[in-house]
Amino acid sequence: MRTTDIIKTAWSNLKRNKTRSILTIVAVFVGATTITLTNGIGDGIKSYLDRQISSLGTDGVLITSIKNEASGEDGDGPKKYDPAKTKAAASITQHDSPEGGFSPFLLSSKDIKKIESIDGVQSVEPATSLTLDYITTPGSDKYQINAQTLGNDFLAFDIATGSQLNPGSQNQEVLLPSSYVSVLGFSSNEDALGKTVQLQVSNQRQEAKTYDAIVIGVVNKSFIASNGMIVNSALANKAIDYQNEGKTEAQKNLYTAAITKFDKNFTQEQIDELKNKLSDAGYKGVTIKDQQQMIFSAIDAIVVVLNLFGVVALAAASFGIINTLYMAVQERTKEIGLMKAVGMSRRKIFSLFSIEAALLGLIGSASGIVAANIIGRVINKVASKGFLKDFEGLQLLSFEFASVTTIILLVTLIAFLAGTLPARKASKLDVIEALRYE
Repeated sequence: MRTTDIIKTAWSNLKRNKTRSILTIVAVFVGATTITLTNGIGDGIKSYLDRQISSLGTDGVLITSIKNEASGEDGDGPKKYDPAKTKAAASITQHDSPEGGFSPFLLSSKDIKKIESIDGVQSVEPATSLTLDYITTPGSDKYQINAQTLGNDFLAFDIATGSQLNPGSQNQEVLLPSSYVSVLGFSSNEDALGKTVQLQVSNQRQEAKTYDAIVIGVVNKSFIASNGMIVNSALANKAIDYQNEGKTEAQKNLYTAAITKFDKNFTQEQIDELKNKLSDAGYKGVTIKDQQQMIFSAIDAIVVVLNLFGVVALAAASFGIINTLYMAVQERTKEIGLMKAVGMSRRKIFSLFSIEAALLGLIGSASGIVAANIIGRVINKVASKGFLKDFEGLQLLSFEFASVTTIILLVTLIAFLAGTLPARKASKLDVIEALRYE
């Protein structure tokens, strides 16, 4: 008997007991659907984040901060108190301040210069924070808004219309969040382009100043840009200088982090070497890809937990397959004896029942994936018009070909393995005893 004949026979045998086969397939279907949906959530979020981060153009960038040895960042756990080391760490920032008293984990102007001097570093941009009182236009109300200033001159954002910020521009320019377009009185994203918005900033003496800025682009809301306005350097520098009026020089030159640029053509080995140099100097450098990987690891952990529900369903389905085929062996004992009597080998009988089990897994997993895709499309449609409407391009559930194929193969393999016990029993039946079986 050829392999194709064995498959046809196995299929015919499944159709003999339709009810039993359908119930077993349903159990496999439930497990496969659950696993496909949970993996779809992980793939959907990771795919969206990957597109967002890839669009930033962040190759050649390290986010640099003071290495916090007290928190055990080196993996050795929290450190015991050491007065000498604590004072040395504090001096990193306090050397700029006659008063002292600042956190030892903030970068100072001397730190920025020290990082710039490290071999392999092209430039360093400290993370300065701009707090806006409000944004408005003539005839509109005043609205609170966050401002993003770090790295805006070289990062690329998800533009709905218009253009990215021009690093060399001396004009005061902004990228406006799409959610602010209508409330500021613009009829559309295109209508906002080239228009002027007013931004108010307050200094440390509680004095306020208004800045005019030209809208050169409208950005979609995303995990990266959130719902903040992207401000170019020409505007950010002026507004931050005014905001800092009333601070001491030491306070003005303290930063939580900095953007450290290096050659985009660096290999991973060269990037790791640069990180080590920063570490030796007392700093910690991570790429945005490193941070992305941390997020992905958290998503993967959640997906694994959710997949446990599908695994439970598949375990129940496996016992169903074993039960189904054991009953089939019992019912077809005499038939198995006849097949052996006419020369069918033990290996082929084993293959016959194993293929029946694999077909149960294949049909159940394939139908589960089809159902998951239908459910996923409905959920994506509802979500895109509901709680995810501000995140353009985000598909909550995404079914990658590789993931779907892996699920089908995995479930089919589980079903095949579940069928090996009854298949082995069938292949070992004695011919005479099987023919006598009633």
